[in-house]
Order: sequence, then C-alpha cells, then structure tokens
Amino acid sequence: MSQLYYWNYLREQNLWKGLKVLFQRLELEPVIRLNPRVAIKTHFGERGNLTHIRPQLIRRLVDLVKEAGGKPFLVETTTLYPYKRFTAEEHLETAAINGFSQQTMGCPIVIADGDGFEEVDVPMPNRLADCPFEQVPMAKGLLEADFLLAASHVKGHIHCGMGGAVKNLAMGCVGKTGKALQHRSTQPVLCEAECVGCGVCVQTCRCGGVELADGKPRFTDKCLSCADCLFHCPQQALRWPENYHDRFISHMTHAAYGIWNHFKGRTAYFNFLLDITAVCDCCPPAGSPLLEDIGVLSGLDPIALDQASNDFLDKGLVRANACMPEPPDRFGKLYDLNTNHQFVVGEKLKMGERDYRVEELSL
Repeated sequence: MSQLYYWNYLREQNLWKGLKVLFQRLELEPVIRLNPRVAIKTHFGERGNLTHIRPQLIRRLVDLVKEAGGKPFLVETTTLYPYKRFTAEEHLETAAINGFSQQTMGCPIVIADGDGFEEVDVPMPNRLADCPFEQVPMAKGLLEADFLLAASHVKGHIHCGMGGAVKNLAMGCVGKTGKALQHRSTQPVLCEAECVGCGVCVQTCRCGGVELADGKPRFTDKCLSCADCLFHCPQQALRWPENYHDRFISHMTHAAYGIWNHFKGRTAYFNFLLDITAVCDCCPPAGSPLLEDIGVLSGLDPIALDQASNDFLDKGLVRANACMPEPPDRFGKLYDLNTNHQFVVGEKLKMGERDYRVEELSL
C-alpha cells in the first residue's frame, strides 16, 4: 500500500506553505543531494489557457529543490497539434506569455525534444500484449536529469477521462514520435458520405499527413494522429474510431511506464487538484472549473497518486451551475470511458499500486 500526502485547500488555503510541508514530508533532500539535476515536468498551458498550474506554485517547487541542494530546470516538450507550442521557439514564447521564463522561475526552461524529434529510445522491461511498441522515444533533453519531479494538473481529458501524473509522464516526456505512437489508436476515420473533398484537412496539416486521392482525404505515413484535421473539418466527415479508448489508455500508460522505469527510484509527484476543468491545459481556453478546488496530493507512486486523485474527484464539491455525472468515475462517465483502466494497466506493469493510504498534513 502506497503512502500519499494531502494538503487540503478547503481547510488551509496557504499553498505556499503547504508545498513546503508536502515536500519535506516526502523526505526528498537525501535523494536530490545524490541526484542534483532535477527536471521539474509541468505543463505551461496553451496560449489562451488560464487554468494550468499557476507559475507561482511551480516557482515554489523550484525554490524547494534548490533548498534541498538540487539544480532544477523546467522541462516541457512540443505538441502534435499545430498551434502555439508546435516548435521549441513557439513553445518558449507561449511559456513566457503564461508566466514561465528563466527570469520568473529562477531556473532554465528546456524544451526537451527540440522541435519535436530529438528523442532517445528507453526500454520497457514489462509490456502487455496490446502494446504495439517495445521502446519509448523519450525526449532527449531528459538525459540531462538525475531526478524527475512531476507537477501535474488534475483535470478531465477526452481520451483518458482524467489526466494526472501518468499522462504527464506519457505525453509530456516524449517527443512527437512518442506522442504519435500513443495517439495512433485515435487517428480519425473518414465518413465518405459526409465528405465533399473541400481539402480543409490538407490545408490544416502542418506535417503533410493528409492528401487528397480521388477527391477524398487519405492519411500518409507522415500523419502524427494529432486529429487537428478532425476539429477543422467543416462537414464533420472525420470521426473518432469506435471503441478506441482502452487502446489509447493502455498505450499511454506503457509510455509513462518507460519514463518511470528510466528514472526508477528518482522521482516524486505532485498532483494539483485546482481549477479542475473538463478538458486539458492544451485547450485555449479550457472552460470554467467543474469542481471546487480540492488541494494537492503528493507521493512517490504515480499509480496510487492518480488513483487517489480520481477518487478525490468523485468526492469533490460540484460548482454551482456545473453539470457533472454522479460518482464513481465522474470524468470517465463524462467521456464514456473507464478512467481506472490507466491504473489497472500501470499496476500490471508494476510501476505502482492502486491501494493507498492518505495522510492529511497541516501547519
């Protein structure tokens, strides 16, 4: 049974002090002194997103790592979809607009996959039968890290129900090849009866992944499965594949496992249950929060932490005028999938366990 720690935002709203209490309770100083180059993996928010983790809270983690003898740097990777974080230059500009710069954070900001394809394969000692890849293309810049601290925003996600530490490792620590491997099961399918051959999908794609053949779109081997074409199709002729969720979730969790295994014994996790929106921080904007702020959970086991986070969401207070399904698995029901499949797969891969105990901390 994994030990987790909780700072209750409803009871004590001083997150500045709360993060220090959580950090100290995890007893991270000895391992950080031995592994001083600490990559803090968070999400800078897409341009126009207002609900990502506040930069002041990430700066607090940076300072706590420094106090423990570490040399922190913030790390992110480029996106599959072609918006304002598609290249390293765009991503750094967006990060600065959202409050994340070397000056404000007090440490370097690193886009670890360069413009998307600076990757290095890391092994997966365990693999379930439904996983089509044997290695994970980790962002190359993470090789500079001795220790990985994942600061994850807990929120809903269209493909996996809830996004937390597992998704932060899986999508946030790989380059475009790694993201494409995970998203292959979400590659759009064409409803030919609805397609008029307008070519908007071809014009939208920045990587040459779609072309017209006999007046209909065809995905090429350059397709990264970002699904941007689906969102831009004026006829809604592109659709999600049927029954893809479990495949996507399994592939995502395998990718997280590869990153976890690379840093095995040298990781810590902070899940921020604040500004809990229906969609992820890649959305500009992500809409109004659905639940009241809950607090911060921390631990050394990403599976237990995400399982507990999902359980906390089920107990959360629904905000006035917000529409939320009844528990259990509120966000899974919102997207007609099983969020807990992440944690089942992760436990089978032996990257953590679903059983946990929570100690609520205070000043």
